Amino acid sequence: MKLKVCPCCNRAFRSLRDFPSVFIRGVEILPVPEAVDQFSQEAALSPGRQINVTPHLAAAYWQLGPYLDSLKALEGQEVSANALDPKLEPDGWFKWAFRIPDLPLYVGLHEDEAESPGDARKCEVALYGSGPNLGSAGGPTLQRFGSVAVIEYDGCLAGPCRDDSLSSQAAD
Repeated sequence: MKLKVCPCCNRAFRSLRDFPSVFIRGVEILPVPEAVDQFSQEAALSPGRQINVTPHLAAAYWQLGPYLDSLKALEGQEVSANALDPKLEPDGWFKWAFRIPDLPLYVGLHEDEAESPGDARKCEVALYGSGPNLGSAGGPTLQRFGSVAVIEYDGCLAGPCRDDSLSSQAAD
């Protein structure tokens, strides 16, 4: 059963970072996403007001190959949520996004509980680029270009994760 709240403090579990550890049920590596940038400052200045970023996404995809392989190797294991982060520096502004060297792109984990209706939760490894700069209305933003992997996981509390006695209590 999917853990919904912490049995100790009743805090809602919204993402994999809310758990002390996670059990990786499976990792699906997706193909290179195709995307068009319509929102960044660069796109606003381009003649057609959009830029095909698929070549950049393909370069990022191949650069992230070893990282994606390391995620696949975690299938069937219980790990800390931080073990799913790439071995890249986090951005100074967006702490959840990791800058891909030599490219105007970021990689980050994206999770939407609505996309995880069953017992297992799902988290996507997605590529991001610069979004519109909202200035005084909110500052810089990132736009999501597409996912390169999907991680299916179970949230764990303490002890072996595959012991569902705690999970069934917390899900009720």
